Amino acid sequence: MKIISIFECSKESLFAVKYEGEEMDALGILQAQWSDVEFLREFFKKYKKDYENYYPKAKLSKIVLQTIEDADDLFELLYE
Repeated sequence: MKIISIFECSKESLFAVKYEGEEMDALGILQAQWSDVEFLREFFKKYKKDYENYYPKAKLSKIVLQTIEDADDLFELLYE
């Protein structure tokens, strides 16, 4: 396992873990997962009871799409 700098312009402020044998660091893996419809559908199916407590009438497809949009916004801010 290595700790690597995520952003070249600010090497001392944000880091991610990169495991041996992995092509991507933890942030890259997270970004890929949060933009993968199938991954998110399975995740929200698995944790349905958790999100239903806060959003009881939300449809799975809407939650998945909102998560992708929110993740895109987050990563866009990080990479500015």
